[in-house]
Amino acid sequence: MAIATSGKTNSIDLINLLAVGVFGSGTFLLTLCILPVLPYSMAYASDHRAQAVRLWSVRIGIARYAVSKFIAAVAMGMLAYILGMALFLAVSSIGLPLFTEMTVDDGYACLLAEGRPIAYLLCFVLHYAFSAGLFAGCALFFSACIPNAFAAMVLPILCYFVYLRICNFVAVPEAVSAVELVQSIYAAGSPMQTLFTKAGAVLAVLAVLCFLSVILIRRRVFHE
Repeated sequence: MAIATSGKTNSIDLINLLAVGVFGSGTFLLTLCILPVLPYSMAYASDHRAQAVRLWSVRIGIARYAVSKFIAAVAMGMLAYILGMALFLAVSSIGLPLFTEMTVDDGYACLLAEGRPIAYLLCFVLHYAFSAGLFAGCALFFSACIPNAFAAMVLPILCYFVYLRICNFVAVPEAVSAVELVQSIYAAGSPMQTLFTKAGAVLAVLAVLCFLSVILIRRRVFHE
């Protein structure tokens, strides 16, 4: 993102540059769908390949093992995005003011109108961190279905594109549509309502995937 936005000399402030970096640099799928998967979402596939699942499940139980793997994958996926954005902002802040005038229009823009750019950045980054965590959790779920690292990385993106197509033909609630759930900001009223709506939708999906992951991992352990 820093390289892609290095020539954007017309950016008037850091928040404008962030919007260009997230949406206009061509790195959107990379930063949200691929990189958050790498830290921990393939851990179960690695354990299965190393035949270490039974060792850990005997010590702490299959359910606790599966849930801990899932939570760690989601948390590390979110943290990877947050730290990546923090690094991008730190590098890009050299020579740029934080905020000068309104250039964005999303569910958190009212924070800028109130003169709270730090709060806007926090909400913006956390909002998309939930998207990153969603892909990380999906990757671990698919690795429970097919304990293969390549499948864990590719299948969440394929499912996202399929769901994107489905939303074009089937009416689904806007807050849980493919665009709003992953790559856009659904304005629910206030900034807190917007963030809670995103968090609630993502956490609901992750809870279902975590439950299914436990069932799949338990079944695989019992049949090995």
